[in-house]
Amino acid sequence: MHYDLLHVTPPHVPAPAVANSSLADAGGWLVVNKETLQHLRYPNVFGIGDCCSLPTGKTAAAAAAQFLVLRDNLDALMAGSLQQDSAAKYDGYTSCPVVTRQGRVMLMEYGYDGAIMEMFSKLGIDQSQEQYLMWLVKTLVLPAAYWALMTKGYVPWRELPRMLQRSLDSRHGQAAAAAAAAQPSQCAAPTAIAAQQQVAAESPVVAAATHEHGC
Repeated sequence: MHYDLLHVTPPHVPAPAVANSSLADAGGWLVVNKETLQHLRYPNVFGIGDCCSLPTGKTAAAAAAQFLVLRDNLDALMAGSLQQDSAAKYDGYTSCPVVTRQGRVMLMEYGYDGAIMEMFSKLGIDQSQEQYLMWLVKTLVLPAAYWALMTKGYVPWRELPRMLQRSLDSRHGQAAAAAAAAQPSQCAAPTAIAAQQQVAAESPVVAAATHEHGC
């Protein structure tokens, strides 16, 4: 076999506790909605991580991104306000740092259907190339972040963009509500309606127009 780079991935098998239960699909994985992470048969069950049937890479980065969605949707479910159209949604984000040689790593970040979701490329770093910086991220930053933050439920590099987006959505909603409140009512005042009715009795044409354009 000839190759330039061989990246070996061990086989993934479901946990027997899940595979042998009614929670699993035919393959033995916890079957959940790929966006809301809610079980497809038991609405009070959610799942994240390697046990799930999600069509994305089974990595710690994926579980961390899923956790934020799980937290928001669990809170909404317990508050009785979970709706499919407004539920938090997981986009399939996962990350795989591939060691190409000593001191060099290619950091791959993608979502569902292979969507590129590179974080460092926004800083001008070409993630399609092996990088010494990515080696430092894998060997120094990620282990420290995993034990100090991720295992305690903190994922700041994923949470900050979500917080900013929620803030923008809230401001847009407030601006739209203020604009709607500032517009004059399209419905005529009661006195105007009475006047229209009086005119309508005298003119069938006006009555038809009033009815057609009424509130």
